Amino acid sequence: MTPPNLNRALTHLHWENETFAVACQVSLRTVERWLSGNTPMPPRVAEWVTRAEQYHAALNAEWEARSQAWLAGNPVPEREENAP
Repeated sequence: MTPPNLNRALTHLHWENETFAVACQVSLRTVERWLSGNTPMPPRVAEWVTRAEQYHAALNAEWEARSQAWLAGNPVPEREENAP
């Protein structure tokens, strides 16, 4: 994961660098190194961040669809069993 992609993911997830460091059990300095590109991010962490961002995007899309239906006075779609 490139530094710009990590920065974008953290923004989408509404995570501060400190929050991300705690979640990854690393120091804030490590996160800063990943964001600067001075230290490569471990692939396992990059995969986890990518999945978290995808999950977050799916939840936002579902929430938007349900909100729009409700605001329009339409029946709110049922939540799928396997939905995030």
